[in-house]
Amino acid sequence: MRLTRIRYGNVPPFTEPVDIQFDERVNVFVGPNASGKSRLLSAVDGYLDSVSLRSA
Repeated sequence: MRLTRIRYGNVPPFTEPVDIQFDERVNVFVGPNASGKSRLLSAVDGYLDSVSLRSA
């Protein structure tokens, strides 16, 4: 499975929805502290876990 984009919002610090598109090879998240990098990666991890549980 390949994750190509995610629409994420209504979770601090993303009060407005944002669309994030992923490259096929490498993606780097850069930003200041408390800008949402870890929160975004946690959401992606949760999504991928839920997909793998449904297919098991």
